Amino acid sequence: AEVQDELYLQGNLMPLFTVMAQNNPNITSIYTASVNGFTIGYDKNAAMKAEIGTYYEIRERDWYLKAKETGKLYIPETYGDLFGRGLTVTMALPFYTGGEFAGVVGIDILIEQLNQDILNMNIGDGGYAMLFSEEGRVISAPGLTDGNANDLSFFLGDNAKTIAADMQTNREGVSQSRTQNGEVYILYNTIELTGWRF
Repeated sequence: AEVQDELYLQGNLMPLFTVMAQNNPNITSIYTASVNGFTIGYDKNAAMKAEIGTYYEIRERDWYLKAKETGKLYIPETYGDLFGRGLTVTMALPFYTGGEFAGVVGIDILIEQLNQDILNMNIGDGGYAMLFSEEGRVISAPGLTDGNANDLSFFLGDNAKTIAADMQTNREGVSQSRTQNGEVYILYNTIELTGWRF
């Protein structure tokens, strides 16, 4: 009874969530997580998740806690989708009622299309694109495998530590390095929405 009005209000989002997810094959779920401990949302895998019992305390999830703590959009590291559909990213944004924290709205998105766009991008004569998370993890790059995902020198060359440190402190930059392709220039800039480095 204490949260009935809030449930009804948030329930009004269901038609919007459903249309968004059904019209974008990359959206796997979209939801709200209330400070009162309930969640409302659309999930393409809801039936399968119910079968395997994937229930959890939402207020203890990293995406919830970080969005609440920072008061802004939080995007954790990418991860493999539970149902094997590919690399996924969660985006979480806090919402407020009367200036008080009321919960987090989140969306889980498959980034396979983004990955393909990055891999198919040609820059100049022999140049190519890569994408790194805000924490410096490789999200997309030619030759990326599970085995080399944490080997920055494979992607950034012999100057990898310096370049990675530079990316952590600067929004944009240019560096030289030697990779398996020879001497290269590595230029990067920050994607403002995500903090990722392109």
